[in-house]
Amino acid sequence: MKMHRLIYKLMTPVLALIFLYGSSFVSLASDKIYIVAGDNNFPPYEFVDQDGAYKGFNVDLMKAVSLFTDIQIEFRPMAWEEAYGSLENGSADIIQGMKVTDNRKNKFIYSNTLVFNTDSLFVLESDREIESLSDLSGRLIGIDYGDSYDPRLDKIPDSRMIVYDNTESVLKALVGGEVDAVVGDTLAVNFFLLRHGMENEVKVVGDAFNERAYAIAVSKNNPELMGKINSGISIVKENGTYDQLYRKWFGKPRPDASKRIRLILSVAAVIMMIALTVIAIYNRLNHNLKMVLAREIEQQKKINEKLREYDKMQFMDKVISSIAHEIRNPLTSIRLYTEQIPKKIDNREFMMAVAEDVPPEIDRIDMLIKEFIEYTSPRKPERRVLSVADEVENTLSFSHNQLKEVDVTVDIQDALCIVFDRNHFRQVLLNILLNGIDAVAESGEPKIRISAEKEEGRVMITVTDNGCGISEDGMKYLFDPFFTTKSCGNGLGLFVVRQLVEENGGKIEARREEQGTSFVIYMESGESDGETVDCG
Repeated sequence: MKMHRLIYKLMTPVLALIFLYGSSFVSLASDKIYIVAGDNNFPPYEFVDQDGAYKGFNVDLMKAVSLFTDIQIEFRPMAWEEAYGSLENGSADIIQGMKVTDNRKNKFIYSNTLVFNTDSLFVLESDREIESLSDLSGRLIGIDYGDSYDPRLDKIPDSRMIVYDNTESVLKALVGGEVDAVVGDTLAVNFFLLRHGMENEVKVVGDAFNERAYAIAVSKNNPELMGKINSGISIVKENGTYDQLYRKWFGKPRPDASKRIRLILSVAAVIMMIALTVIAIYNRLNHNLKMVLAREIEQQKKINEKLREYDKMQFMDKVISSIAHEIRNPLTSIRLYTEQIPKKIDNREFMMAVAEDVPPEIDRIDMLIKEFIEYTSPRKPERRVLSVADEVENTLSFSHNQLKEVDVTVDIQDALCIVFDRNHFRQVLLNILLNGIDAVAESGEPKIRISAEKEEGRVMITVTDNGCGISEDGMKYLFDPFFTTKSCGNGLGLFVVRQLVEENGGKIEARREEQGTSFVIYMESGESDGETVDCG
């Protein structure tokens, strides 16, 4: 009877823990999912890249709004005509980016403006003759197919317009000398110039024109949803996420070359006035500036913490499946013993075996539960000296259910120690391993290699997979929030990894390999005066 009570007492918190986290996933899955329709070929706003990933400013912004408002969304990229029709007929709930017009206001509810955009006149950097639309008489003008057309172009005498399929084609025509000038969407042209390294070959001249606003649109029957979306947009703009996404996709505005001298003089004058003002009132503002800075830092910490929690919930189901698998094995042994106790209770040899075998199995379950609770408990870093080999072994043991189809090799120098928070280290390594597992999913012989060595007073840990790899362009944004190459990823895992590594005084970088990807983490060594201390 004591043995039965012990097993029941042990199982109660285990079942409660699994039910608690399991039910949270059920509740999340039962919430309404809003269908977001978008253009599949309108870079840099929204587009499907060559790897089939849906990207763009509108996509990232919609993800951010979803995160900070708990609106659950599902993206459906399609041709623009289909996207527009899907909102009209009710097969989609949201269009994530649409030009605002009076006619469309009669059909849809618009959000607060996401982007104000214009058209601009672009010429070669070496061109000294064309400075405005009035200089285009007798010229060949390249036009990007879309809504970059202005009626004023028809009034330019003796000019001829050539329409191209997309922004990339019309810019190549300008650089190749097929046209004298290009009229195009200011932000879209700037995006392609940066992506193709042409920013030093092309300049914008004259004043921008044909101003228009872009916003999110929903049905007239759904004002409540629009209220949530506007709330999310306000949060994203206030906490700085909007500015990061704008710079990521649109870069910095390209100034008019003909106004550079005046701009420099104006800026210099403004800077001088600001400098004099700052000097005069420095003592008065110093205290206020410190308070503002402290608030901003605290707000950024809260944002980062929410991103971490969101990422943790996204792959917690994988961790729970590992826990369930690990607990099942010792429970099977305990069950076999308890079923035989009524028949062999007088068998001293059998009861000695029970007393010898069951407690280690119970300790094993208890250890797994403690590790799980430690993993799910957010806290500030508690840096200590850790054995790299022991921590890697523990993390692999914790996730071996997901790694059972992967050939994992470990090459770590003996007695190698680091100074790091134990819980943070395991979370960093687990995140990278889960990324590696996804990357090698299509590989015929999936492999992951973990190595560690001492380099210039630091410990360098490298995790390499032989998966599908990451494009050179993708490497630029790999650690940015919401960037992902997976169709179902949230784009937060590696962002959280970088945050945790930097909080512990380390640095992380990614490298492209001939086949696959390597993540290299530099950490403080657990050595003192050249002698290795005892790893805790």
